[in-house]
This record gives sequence, structure tokens and C-alpha cells, in this order.
Amino acid sequence: MNLGDAVRLATFQGAINGPDCTRPDEDYWKLVGHCGIVTKASKNRALVEFSIDVLALGLACHNEAPNSLWISISDLRLDLENRTKNT
Repeated sequence: MNLGDAVRLATFQGAINGPDCTRPDEDYWKLVGHCGIVTKASKNRALVEFSIDVLALGLACHNEAPNSLWISISDLRLDLENRTKNT
């Protein structure tokens, strides 16, 4: 993943649904299918700024940028409809 890439969350922690015991504010599986932009990247994770209001979904979001979460690269797919933020 590169900075500025448009991505779609395909899974969260490798699954499309979370465990039944998941706390509502940690049910990040609600974001599966949603898109965002990679704003930072490391070897295994990317900071994705989602195009929806993460807090409005009742999810905890503790990162420096609003609506941004660190996501495993393996859970992301390039959003081919939007390609990159710069195109």
C-alpha cells in the first residue's frame, strides 16, 4: 500500500464478521466494505482515513486523524473505482 491509495476494507482481522462477544465500540467489522485513503503506512499496517464517520457508527477511534484506523494490510484491497486520491 502506498500513501494516497484508495482502499476498501475487505475483512477485519481476517474475517467479515466479528465474534458474538465483541463490544459494540470495538465492532470494527461494521467497516467491512467501506472505503478510505491510506494516510500512513508501515510494513504490515496502514492508517486508513475512512470516508464515513467512524464515531457515528459507535466505534472507538483513538488515532490522531478523525475517522482513521490502523488496519492490517492483509485486510485491505485497492479500491479500483477510485484508484488514488491524487487521480
